[in-house]
Amino acid sequence: MQIKAALFSFFSILRNNDSCCRDVEDTGNSNADAIGLLLNERMSGKTAPLSPPTVLYESVRIDGVGNPEFDGCTVTLPFDFSFIGTSVGGIKNPDQPGDAVVEGTWDINELENGKVCFTGLEVTTLTVDNSPDPVAEEFAKYYINEQLNDPECFEDGKFKSNI
Repeated sequence: MQIKAALFSFFSILRNNDSCCRDVEDTGNSNADAIGLLLNERMSGKTAPLSPPTVLYESVRIDGVGNPEFDGCTVTLPFDFSFIGTSVGGIKNPDQPGDAVVEGTWDINELENGKVCFTGLEVTTLTVDNSPDPVAEEFAKYYINEQLNDPECFEDGKFKSNI
């Protein structure tokens, strides 16, 4: 895959951390579409019932993952998700969309093993318009974090756990 070839082409200069992170930023941003597509394929549509259940929502669903943005060795991933409304007495509460930002770091040490890995991925920001349900918001943050491996590795055209 192109990203793997690009990474190996500059691997020899990655020993210097400053230039390494500049190269990671350039390579990551130039391959953001491919990385975003792989994450989207793996995570979009995943749904979990809320625990504990709430009056307004029955579950949370990951709707999509946007393209990553690299700033040096730091990666930022935008997520779209929705709370799925409950039905009470034949009336369905509306679904409520939200956005999350996940941040982590590119682990340059795994390049020698032919892997591109992100570590420490965690939701840093979660936004839900008009949501009066902080319990559901905390669960969404927890659920998105649980769907991410630590580290999250790309190898042979797929994301894999490094464990």
